[in-house]
Order: sequence, then C-alpha cells, then structure tokens
Amino acid sequence: MSRRTAFWERAAEAAVDVPAAGGERASWVTRNLAELALMMEVADGPVELLDRVTGQSDLRGADPRFATRLRLLRSRRGEVPGWYPEGTRVRAGRGPLSPRSRGACEILLRFAARLHGGPAGTETATGAREEVSALEGGGAAAVARRARWRPLPSSAVGHCVVPVDVPATALWRAWMTLPDRGIVRVVADERLSREDMDVWWGVHDGTHLDHLASFGTAGLTPVEFGRGLLVTEALAMAAELLAAAEALADGEGAVQASVRSGLVERVARVPVAANPARALLPEESGAEFGRLPTLALAYVVGPLDLLATGFRHILIPRQVADGFRDRWHRAEHGHPAVRALIEQTDEWWARHDRS
Repeated sequence: MSRRTAFWERAAEAAVDVPAAGGERASWVTRNLAELALMMEVADGPVELLDRVTGQSDLRGADPRFATRLRLLRSRRGEVPGWYPEGTRVRAGRGPLSPRSRGACEILLRFAARLHGGPAGTETATGAREEVSALEGGGAAAVARRARWRPLPSSAVGHCVVPVDVPATALWRAWMTLPDRGIVRVVADERLSREDMDVWWGVHDGTHLDHLASFGTAGLTPVEFGRGLLVTEALAMAAELLAAAEALADGEGAVQASVRSGLVERVARVPVAANPARALLPEESGAEFGRLPTLALAYVVGPLDLLATGFRHILIPRQVADGFRDRWHRAEHGHPAVRALIEQTDEWWARHDRS
C-alpha cells in the first residue's frame, strides 16, 4: 500500500470513529465525512473511498444540515449516489446538564462578564468595525500577526492556505494535514472584523495549526477527528481565554470584546433547557451543535479541564503544555479577574474531579 493510499484509508477510519452513539454519532460521522470530502477535493483524494465508507456507515438520524453539507461537497466530484444520506430532522434533546458541566458554563459566563463591554453578550457603542476578507489574505495575516498570542513553540506561519470556491457555510473544520501538502488551512469567502479575525483565525485556528505542527505531519495527525478533536478544541479555547486574560492586563478592549462574544456563543451551543447564554444571542446561533452535545461541551468543559490539570494530556506534547502553563502563571498575576477564573476552576475541579 502506498503512503498516499494509507493516508486516505487512515483518514476514512478516523472519520467514522467518534465517541458518541445514536443520533449524535450519525450526525458527527456525517459531519466528518463532509470534512473528508473537502480534504479529498483539495488533495484529489479517492472519491470511491468516500462513497464506500459512506455506504457502509449507519447514518440514520443524522441532522439534515450535515447531510446537506456532505452531499454538496460530494457533488463537486460528480453525481451524488442516490443512497447518500439526506438527514432526519428531529428535535434535539435538551435535558439537564450534569453539575460538572453546568459549573463550567457558569465559570465561563462569569469570566465573560468581566471582559470589556460590561455584561456578557452586550455590545459597546464603538460604531461599525472594518471588515477584512479571509479570501484576500486577512486570515493568514491574522495567524502571522497574532503568533505571539499563541504559547505553542511551533509556528503556523508557514502553513499552506488553499482557497476553495464553496460557500463559507459549507466549511467547518478547515484546518487539516494532507498528503504532499503538509498542514493546510482551507479558506472560503469569509469576511470578519479585524478584531474577530485576530481572535478566530490568529488565536483559535492558529492554535489548531500549531498543534498540528507539534506532530509529525507526513500522515494524519491524531487531533483531526474523534476524541483527538475534542482535545484540540479545548486547547484552542484555552488559547482564547489566555488572549482575554492577557488583554485584561494590557487594557486591549477589542480583544476582550471578541473573546467575550465567543465565550457566550460557545456556552449557548450546549443543548440544555433554559441555557442562560442562549437569550443573549440570535435564536439560530449554535443550532448545529444541538445534535452534537459531546463536541459542544469540549469548548466549555475542555479548556477548564486543561487549565486545572496543567495541560497534561497524552495528545498535548510536553513543550506545548509547558508553554501554556508558563503563560497562564504570568497572566494570573496580571488581573484580579484572571485570578478569580483560576481559583474558580480549581474549586470546580476539586468538586468534580474525573481523573
């Protein structure tokens, strides 16, 4: 088996290996297969493998959003087989959160309320922000410009940016490793304010790219699908929190505002009845996560788990963990709100330790 063939076989296996069951599993696998289709388009992967894996997977109960994205991306390689999933629209369950998860949501919302702009979810009267285009280089520029915000030792500046002519709404995980290309960040026609671009691309996605670079990228890395994805999303959220913590000490209000709105949006994704963050955002915000509760919680519980345990995890290389710990230690002494966040996280961990 060639190295290229082995890569695609491994990617297909990883795409269907998710820590979930039932409708959540079907939705997550369908979402992953759409990302596999995007990878194959960028790197001319074997579409027949995508068809085979899709046909062999039980995708009953998948959310129509994910099925539509999969069919759209598959259609770019030819006629979509009739047996591709179309999804099943069902009401996502919103039962009670565990005390541990509820506590994590509360900690993040309390921290968000301390960031520039007053109560979490409110906006400041600063006028319209200038938008920049990711497709015209704004995203890659943010990754380079905000490298100092990321504690990882690997630099993502040299990653490959690949434009694609698909709607931005058809993309989700747009960072990846590909055969003969190394680390790739796919970009569609996305426009954001410079401040949001700095945080969403420069900090969050930049952390993903740096995390990929900490592994051997000749093959698929262990953080692109399934359980590994949960870890890298937690790490990227910890980087966002760190950017806000340092911005509090430096008085950078725009950074605080961008992180604050992101924190509220991440908490609002969690599919639970009477979510306190949902009232602060548009009704459809985070709707896709209604069928992906495990992934939604990775953005909320995950960064606090890492902060409480000193970033010790088998999928976080030692030099990465050291970098995060050192920066958080310095940030803790920079502002009372950061000290409060760390104290609350330690108390939460002691109460709900799952080690």
